[in-house]
Amino acid sequence: ERYNAQWRRKIGDADIRDGVYEIHVEPWSIVTVTTLDDVEPCTIPTVPEKAREVLDVDPEHGILYADRFDGTGVPQKVTEYMREALSERDYLVSRGGDHGATARYTTDSNGAFEIVPDMQRGHVLRQQIDGTHAGDAWIEGDPRTTIGDMRWTDYKVSVDVCFEEYPGRAPYVLLGARDMGGNKFTTDICAYDFKLRADGVWLLRRYGDEKKRGHYVDLNNALDERAFPIRPDTWFTLSLAVAGPEITVWVNGRKLTAWTDDRPQTAGRIDLGSSFDHVRFSNLKVERIPGFSPYYSELIDDMHLLSWDDTKTQILRYSGRWRHLNGQGMFTYMRSISRTSQIGASLTCAFEGTGLDVFGPSDGDVRVDIYVDGSLTMQNMALQSNEGSLRTQLHVGGLGNGRHEVTLKLANAREWNVDAIGVLA
Repeated sequence: ERYNAQWRRKIGDADIRDGVYEIHVEPWSIVTVTTLDDVEPCTIPTVPEKAREVLDVDPEHGILYADRFDGTGVPQKVTEYMREALSERDYLVSRGGDHGATARYTTDSNGAFEIVPDMQRGHVLRQQIDGTHAGDAWIEGDPRTTIGDMRWTDYKVSVDVCFEEYPGRAPYVLLGARDMGGNKFTTDICAYDFKLRADGVWLLRRYGDEKKRGHYVDLNNALDERAFPIRPDTWFTLSLAVAGPEITVWVNGRKLTAWTDDRPQTAGRIDLGSSFDHVRFSNLKVERIPGFSPYYSELIDDMHLLSWDDTKTQILRYSGRWRHLNGQGMFTYMRSISRTSQIGASLTCAFEGTGLDVFGPSDGDVRVDIYVDGSLTMQNMALQSNEGSLRTQLHVGGLGNGRHEVTLKLANAREWNVDAIGVLA
């Protein structure tokens, strides 16, 4: 039967005895009781497959997203429904007001990143909370705001930065990439981030672990000028590129450092961050990288088995003994995960694209055989170890753009966890 065949169907009427209704509920079932006599059966609300487009604002010029935070590039007036009527308001006013508007596609995980007036640039994005006024938050750590689409994969992000006057220790700014959540600590929520202090000390990190370090001498040598320690109210530009396993950092357009990850995280949003100091951001740009897929056309949950369009077309196909578990933790994609430890158990995904990435917790001991379009292409391949659910365990790429079918078959008696699959555009 259809997956929604038993959803919200009338099963009978309740009898009243001595003023009391008696209702029997079978184990592992949900019953809705109503006194209304005109309730019709309803269907599970769904959306069409691929209904939510990836954030890709200017494919012709290779721009996934750009925001100067000054209201340019957006309608000057927006229509809103307020007080039971449609009305027009100024764009920044509609976002919260001239002295504290919320930027598009942002999620603050600590601190407060708001659009404010700026004497030089009209408006900018400012981290508003200093150390004196920092309170407790469920998300622990320094200020961060996440921007964009978690399906972005390979890209270069650039942003202009300005430190305001600060007392005491030097503040820092952070530019991060490939953030898919998965942690309540802002210090290590990004797969990759570049952290730069006003005095010139810098770090390139992977989930909070230091991979490269330097200080103002390295910066000034790269820039071929004595720019750091940098004065307050001086604008400079940071850029961070993630292209497959290659991570590269530029300051003011000059390459500073690079690092190669042997177990790369493959997708996620960008992050802007700072210490609890007033730091300004402007001219954000996220660009495609030639020769690399910029995003997933689909991010498929492990329990998305049939298409929402017709409830017949298979999206994922499992073979063998699997446990499909829902009600998982909040860091697990859609709170569901699929597990098997049976040698030969398999997962098949048919798709349009150039490859796929598999996400799920991995200790690095699981091995799989990989079949592409019916042919064995890799035998006894070890999954890469990672830090949690929405973390990359396997990359199958380099396929010609088109229709493909990939089957992954468990090759050893270890527990294999699948959380999601990303289809590379």
